Amino acid sequence: MRPAEAADPGRFVLSAFSLEYRESALLISLGIGFQNEEALRIMLKDGAQMELSGEIRVVRPRGLLPNVLIAERDFSFILRHDTLTRDFELHLPAVSGSSQEGVSPVFRNKQLDILLQSTVQRLLIPVASISKLAEDQSYRLDLALSLRHTDVPPWLSRTLFFWSWDVVPPAKYAKAFTYEGRQ
Repeated sequence: MRPAEAADPGRFVLSAFSLEYRESALLISLGIGFQNEEALRIMLKDGAQMELSGEIRVVRPRGLLPNVLIAERDFSFILRHDTLTRDFELHLPAVSGSSQEGVSPVFRNKQLDILLQSTVQRLLIPVASISKLAEDQSYRLDLALSLRHTDVPPWLSRTLFFWSWDVVPPAKYAKAFTYEGRQ
């Protein structure tokens, strides 16, 4: 492997991207991976901190008129490496309104691939209530993903405003589906 290849995590790889109906909710089953996980591991061990974020939208496409937004859901995770414990960490967003408000859950593992397999490669995200979907109507599920550096000093980001802080190029995915009603 050439040094330039080792420094580039490549692109996102989706191991799962499907819809599920459970009780009265529409859920997205999502598995996010990376083309070159070793490059990501090296960057994290070198001190990089990254934010994996995504935006999920369910829309009803229309011909000449703008699409109708049915539901929207954002998510984000912080990836970092703790040099003291030598653990890779994935921080989930803090849960507001809970007894531990302001505390974000953290998953840790010494091996990045195992950490990713047990977290971001096994996501089940509730997106909308089924009551928002009309029977026999066509919809589209849009997914936008990004992985960016988060620990960029403000003075540097202003100085190098033309520089991209993306670790992996942003990616967009879409899936068309028709809601057939309750089975």
